[in-house]
Amino acid sequence: MSSFELQAQVGVLSLLVIAGSGCAERAKLPVSKVAPPAPIAAAPMPKGWLVGAHASSGAPPGLVIDGDVAEWATLFEAPSRSRVQEQRASEAGGAHDAASRMEVALTPTGAVIAGQLSGDARGGVWLSLAFRSPELPVLGRWTNSHATEPARCQAPGEPEHWSGRILTEDEVRACEQALAEGAALAEQWHARFRQRYLIDESGVRVATPSGLEPIPGVRFAWKESASGASFEAGLPALALPLCAEAPLSSVALYATTRAGRVPSPDDPSRSAWFELEPPIGFEPHADHRAFLFEKWYMVAWVNGPLAYHPGDPNTIERAGYAPQDEFPFTDRMRRRLYRSELVRKERNFGDLEVGTIDGQGVAVWRGGQLLGTAEADVREWVERDGELFGVSWHEWTDTETWIDQASFEALAIRADGTFRMELVHAPPVPFMHWAGVEEVKPSEDLRTLVIRGSARIDPFQEWRTTVVTWTYDPRTRDWRPKLTHAPAPPAPPAPPAPP
Repeated sequence: MSSFELQAQVGVLSLLVIAGSGCAERAKLPVSKVAPPAPIAAAPMPKGWLVGAHASSGAPPGLVIDGDVAEWATLFEAPSRSRVQEQRASEAGGAHDAASRMEVALTPTGAVIAGQLSGDARGGVWLSLAFRSPELPVLGRWTNSHATEPARCQAPGEPEHWSGRILTEDEVRACEQALAEGAALAEQWHARFRQRYLIDESGVRVATPSGLEPIPGVRFAWKESASGASFEAGLPALALPLCAEAPLSSVALYATTRAGRVPSPDDPSRSAWFELEPPIGFEPHADHRAFLFEKWYMVAWVNGPLAYHPGDPNTIERAGYAPQDEFPFTDRMRRRLYRSELVRKERNFGDLEVGTIDGQGVAVWRGGQLLGTAEADVREWVERDGELFGVSWHEWTDTETWIDQASFEALAIRADGTFRMELVHAPPVPFMHWAGVEEVKPSEDLRTLVIRGSARIDPFQEWRTTVVTWTYDPRTRDWRPKLTHAPAPPAPPAPPAPP
């Protein structure tokens, strides 16, 4: 293992330890919280310290990494600097090096960088590359307005602002510690979405907490000329920052001469943002990530953001809340990063593969290509009548009535990879409500599905012991219900007639 890979793994390990010890042993993703070596960081900022940089989607066709940038037409067609870079140069008292320029092309397997350097830039350039970093979940308390109210730590003896209860000194201290840990985790989280590289005639190196490190698998060529130097570099996905978009739609760049000021990882406002058209999906699993992120976007405001590292294609990171019981006033006072497997293939059906995406729903592949997905939490499978059937059952408590409920669901996968859904028919009554569930039992071969409990089919009837039995029908290839009830209690005797 290279020093760069070791630094990456150690950095993530420390991040996950802050987030929660339960995730630490699985840490593998590279981290990009960087601090440049002191001698470089202390260097003065001369005139001409900014270098023009531009980003695009996809490398030039037939690209050969040989240091000759003739095939990079965008180097000469694109503006040599952005308005943001020009403004920052003016504010800093520096000037833009118009003769030097760089192009960063994001690709499904990493990035390709080309540069044409002159003057001070000929001695090397710093390049800062960043992806957008989403905010972590707010620490506080979930309210009836379906939002988290930010936490505030009262002084000992003062009433807690949610409940009015007087907090103890230990409770206040725990609150303050939780907020401090949350701030530290957020700082490290955002830093992982930025990476910095030093590019000179010796190659491309990445800035790590211990200094500059070579990048395993990088391809590089440097070419000297009378007017300066040119280079081309192919970076593997391992060298990129953490990403929270699928596909990736934008990237921020910030480049300076090596003798100038090093791009600060804590000042992304100096970067110029470029939209990628078309967006870049990192392979493998670009289509799976796009499906997951589109689905997750609808609930991310509640559950926290998703992220992944392009160099670890089958791992998803999810930022959420840690389970806890030490805070009597709220359950959202600690953050944690959860890691899960993006693609898990669990069984075969003919030439199809069946599994899950991020442990959710059902996904079907043929020859590695995703054919379709379905919303279902299948617990048992059975092959029957030329199809693969998946059956799920759920038991829960209705939070409005606080009465136990239950249900069955089923789907079928055809040989062509398409789905048939909603194969468990509802009981043939206009109204049915459970007052409590005693048994939920599928048969071993899944031909019969049974729910037993107290129910009534009319709001004006008494509760009665009810059994719903669904039986598989081979003609329609679905499950049909039948209701049975305990006998109704006998009517009370009529009162005696008056004398």
